[in-house]
Amino acid sequence: MRQTISQLVDTLVADHQEFDGGVLRTEQALLTRLREAVSASTGGSGSSGSSSLPSERTALNAGAFALWEDITGRIASMVESATDERSVKDPRRNLRRWLREWKEQVALGDIREQQELRQAGVLTRMIERIRDLFDPPTVKEFPGVCPSCRGRWWFTNTKEGARTSVLHCILRPGEPVKVSCYDCGEHWEGERELMRLSLVLELWPRVEAMTTHHVTLVGNDLVAMPDVLDLLQDAAG
Repeated sequence: MRQTISQLVDTLVADHQEFDGGVLRTEQALLTRLREAVSASTGGSGSSGSSSLPSERTALNAGAFALWEDITGRIASMVESATDERSVKDPRRNLRRWLREWKEQVALGDIREQQELRQAGVLTRMIERIRDLFDPPTVKEFPGVCPSCRGRWWFTNTKEGARTSVLHCILRPGEPVKVSCYDCGEHWEGERELMRLSLVLELWPRVEAMTTHHVTLVGNDLVAMPDVLDLLQDAAG
């Protein structure tokens, strides 16, 4: 089941508690975990007060620093664009501010469904990237066109033209198989969603062969052809 915008933000900014074998355990917010890894990579201290020597800095810490810079920059841009105000240093505060503004826009009816799906994809991708840093999954290509953004390829090296399928399969022990899109962040999880995705991808090559051109000339006017993939999705649903 797809998570709401509020649930996705909560995963990034709020600590969570749950009982494990009768013991209450606290799971740190993902942005908090990432910040502490960054503190270790720079030789500083996290909330636990621990520090690291240069010789102890790991590849995980170096990756954490790069990921922190990228994600906090994206969050700052989100809140500044939504509020026309300057962001603060703490990305968790920025994301909470952004969520308040988002909810106000939803209440006013200014948010369309496609905008919500796109934004959910952005937040989902942030969550996946942080989790993958601490617990890398097995990732395999899942050839096909993304039914959400219509992307086919994800370029891993723009200069050299290296690319992989935009859809990828994420495998973790003890968890359901998940297919996700590198570009828009949309994902499919669970038997029903994966069966639906497989049906769309199975039919798509045959449709694509019949719809090479997306516009046609009628008289002196260019007329857009129907979006066949949308029709296939409706049929598969």
